[in-house]
Amino acid sequence: MNTVTWLARLTFILFLATISAIPARGGAPLLEDAGVGAYRDASTLFTSSFFTINPEMVSCGVEVQVPADLAPDGQSFMLTMLMHATEIERYDVTRQRESGKIQVVGTMRSITQFDELTMEDAEHPFVAIAVDDQSDRFDVHFATPFWGTNNPFCTPSDVEEGLCRFGGEVSLGDVVVSIPEPSSMALMLLGSFLTLGFVRHRRHLTLFHSKSNEPVGRR
Repeated sequence: MNTVTWLARLTFILFLATISAIPARGGAPLLEDAGVGAYRDASTLFTSSFFTINPEMVSCGVEVQVPADLAPDGQSFMLTMLMHATEIERYDVTRQRESGKIQVVGTMRSITQFDELTMEDAEHPFVAIAVDDQSDRFDVHFATPFWGTNNPFCTPSDVEEGLCRFGGEVSLGDVVVSIPEPSSMALMLLGSFLTLGFVRHRRHLTLFHSKSNEPVGRR
């Protein structure tokens, strides 16, 4: 088997190996630079709340039974809040070897209810941050006339002073920041480059041997 034939076969094998390594897209859709699930921490009184974060939508849903000792009038009530983006201005993804982060800036609508009484329906700026790590995390930071740092139910933001925060470690679901894999085209180009290099090298050796074998009088 000559060198060119061997390299051609090697390039074809690299192509097949790359195709087989690409994950199948069939079945359940895969998360890519996005997240969905449930989180909890002190901001939700350790009650599971739900979120989505992707280039098309950021949303957060909170429903917490506020105990009587935390209620203003001493009567337990249900705090319900629905938040969803109305405009996404920036969707920044930071990729690292072992972790990643998604940070979204935009405008969202928030509806707050105490039991069935609507306390506020407002549109406001927000910053949402999702972290893909050994312990995934989601937080949304915002402020409205109702949700300010003077509100006893506000957990102060650790990102920007004057904002409130809902968030916590993801207890169900996932945040995925993808790490680009070498494409089949890149490997094919690499294989072609190697093949071309070896072909040129082989031609050089052939010309060298041809000249070396010429009679002295012809040189």
